[in-house]
Amino acid sequence: MTYPKQLEYRKAVLENGYTIYYEAHETSDGTKWMGSYKVLKASLVLIGAAVGNTFDSEAEAELHAHDLAVEYVEKHVAESQD
Repeated sequence: MTYPKQLEYRKAVLENGYTIYYEAHETSDGTKWMGSYKVLKASLVLIGAAVGNTFDSEAEAELHAHDLAVEYVEKHVAESQD
């Protein structure tokens, strides 16, 4: 029996108690890369999302997932201040 590859998330700690985890993995056919991310505030998971876009390189997919996570945090902070 084979098991899917364990995703290897990178971690970034941001201000105000936010932590993001992001990663990139190959598509099932092995020709492209996709990313995903999770955003936590303290120990509460605010969102976990897969990125719908595919990329030619692992670095591009990982960077895009990171950027989307940071964008989510910025939006969450702005909404919390209203």
